[in-house]
Amino acid sequence: EGALTTAIEYDNWDIKGTDAWNIMLMGSYQFNQLFALTLRYSHEDFDSNIDTDRFTLGLGFTVTDNLGLRLEYSHGSVDGASDYDVDEIYAEGIMTF
Repeated sequence: EGALTTAIEYDNWDIKGTDAWNIMLMGSYQFNQLFALTLRYSHEDFDSNIDTDRFTLGLGFTVTDNLGLRLEYSHGSVDGASDYDVDEIYAEGIMTF
């Protein structure tokens, strides 16, 4: 309860001649024993002049000590030869043991 989790991740790779890097920033706050809110931003940059940005809002719910449910809304945009946006909704079950 009242716990804040933050994360940053950076990757740099070369796969079959394609150089790319990405970064992810995340913050998650556990409001009480039943409810948590997560905000996440990620960016990918490819050497082929394609960039992606994604913003995610996640709501986490504790069902039992070992089972959680998560609902996420994610908006992504791709900038490159053809620009487009993607909106996605995820429902996840997370079991720990």
